[in-house]
Amino acid sequence: MGVGGSKAKCLGISSVVDGHRCLFRNADSEKMFDIDPPKYQVAYDGWCTTAISMGKKLKSDPRLFRVHGDKTYLFSNADAKNGFRQYAESARGTSGVDAVSDRE
Repeated sequence: MGVGGSKAKCLGISSVVDGHRCLFRNADSEKMFDIDPPKYQVAYDGWCTTAISMGKKLKSDPRLFRVHGDKTYLFSNADAKNGFRQYAESARGTSGVDAVSDRE
């Protein structure tokens, strides 16, 4: 969870929650997370959201995510992410970023 990449790995900024290691870009982000971990947990235990919707478990890429409502959804590839965006926008009847937005 978290978009930290190799920089976060080098800095060693991480927390472990329910067996999942979460990487952070800086100590402030880690502190915010540690105050309320459930607020930042990803949907479907981190599996690709689109694959789950098809009854499959596929490893996701934490760099490919969408925040929709109060949940963060991860995806295995750009096509899966774009499909989710299109579905969410059509379900809410809007094409604006209010329906689905990227957050880092």
